[in-house]
Amino acid sequence: MNNQSIQIHADGQAAWDALTALVSASQPTLDICTFLLGSDPLGKRLVAVLDERARAGVRIRLLLDAFCSRATSCSDVRRLRASGVQVHWYLPLRHNPLRSQLNLRNHRKPAIADSQHLWSGGRNFAYAYFLGKPS
Repeated sequence: MNNQSIQIHADGQAAWDALTALVSASQPTLDICTFLLGSDPLGKRLVAVLDERARAGVRIRLLLDAFCSRATSCSDVRRLRASGVQVHWYLPLRHNPLRSQLNLRNHRKPAIADSQHLWSGGRNFAYAYFLGKPS
């Protein structure tokens, strides 16, 4: 049965907790699409969880927006790829915008675990989008 439950998160902390719970509980597959993966404490924590899940055998595909994620840590991307995460870039910067529309971005930023569980929202995967300005 579809849509057995839907949760609306009261705040950024609840949204973060739900996202990390989904990622941590994923078993065979995890697909994530986002504008950016921050190089801040929250982004680093997500990289660590993705790394752990990939090393546990979860097939992870991560799609990052090439323009908005240009500040994503190269060492984080290398770490993810080394653990088996398939990291891909949407509209790479070398892409010719004259061949198609440039702004075809999706603001839902879904994370789909095991083709059954969806986390979705307008939050980029960086501290400021979940918890405000870092202290």
